[in-house]
Amino acid sequence: MAFLLLFLAVLIEGPIATLSAAALAAQGSVNLSIGMVVLVAIVGNLVADFIWYFLGRLGTGWLPLRFVPGSVQSHQERIRTVQMHLRDHGLWYFIAAKLSLGLAMVPILLAMGMARFSLPRLVPVATVCEIVWTGTLALIGYFGMGPLVIRILESDSAYLHWGALLIAVMFVCALFYWKWHESAKVP
Repeated sequence: MAFLLLFLAVLIEGPIATLSAAALAAQGSVNLSIGMVVLVAIVGNLVADFIWYFLGRLGTGWLPLRFVPGSVQSHQERIRTVQMHLRDHGLWYFIAAKLSLGLAMVPILLAMGMARFSLPRLVPVATVCEIVWTGTLALIGYFGMGPLVIRILESDSAYLHWGALLIAVMFVCALFYWKWHESAKVP
């Protein structure tokens, strides 16, 4: 049951779920082995990646038309150029996005699907990148976060209170900044 929950958590938010599960495996109180955490996280991340790829592939005809303002017909030549470029160099974009905190992972996978990038070329590269990425996150969680979690749980709970307070203050500051930024846009 724990691994099913981990799989679903990785589908939704991979890095945080992987780090947390690895830290719990290091703690030892939960029945999680680090090997199974890594394996489940790799499979969950690969499934999530290919879901985004196939959404892009399904959305080739109708998805861009909903979100692109103006006439799409006037940009058909540019769209074809980008698709050809992605077919030729898409693996490099994928590797860079995957190994750099995954910030552009979803748009790259959607674009690769829309460009009909070759799935047999993507699968081995995605698997190797996922092993490296998830393995690194699991090692950080197991050896870096694990002892920290143990210290926090064994010590006074004041750390948790101060941490929750800090997160709440950051959230309120971000909310005020967002409202101020939005009000500055409106004349």
